[in-house]
Amino acid sequence: MIRNFAANLVYGKEFPTNGTCVCHGRPVNQSDFRDDLSRKEYIISRLCQEGQDTVFGDDHCDDED
Repeated sequence: MIRNFAANLVYGKEFPTNGTCVCHGRPVNQSDFRDDLSRKEYIISRLCQEGQDTVFGDDHCDDED
């Protein structure tokens, strides 16, 4: 119920069932994600990798060395 509220508030659509992205509505495959953390985030938010990069920033290439 909270997920539907958030999806409607932010994206103007219902929280999708497994297999689609909330921001684009496109099909999503587990292989589309960069790592396990991104796959877990998809389960919570239904954001595809592109959507996650937009929301959280695309910092996977930052080197701290």
